[in-house]
Amino acid sequence: MKIVSIVGALEIAGFKISLLKKKFLPYSTKSSLPQNDILIKLYLKLPILQWLFGKQTFAVGIKK
Repeated sequence: MKIVSIVGALEIAGFKISLLKKKFLPYSTKSSLPQNDILIKLYLKLPILQWLFGKQTFAVGIKK
């Protein structure tokens, strides 16, 4: 995972990293699993599910 490059790119662009979550988002929402509001809320509240299904990093930057 190239998290260093994400952080570096944001910092070069003048942002300060305020939140960084590894393995947070799945690659795609297209899957055989059903998608509804309850399942999405459950996914966001249970870090173990994010660790199991998450493949992408979520980064939040604040402009300096």
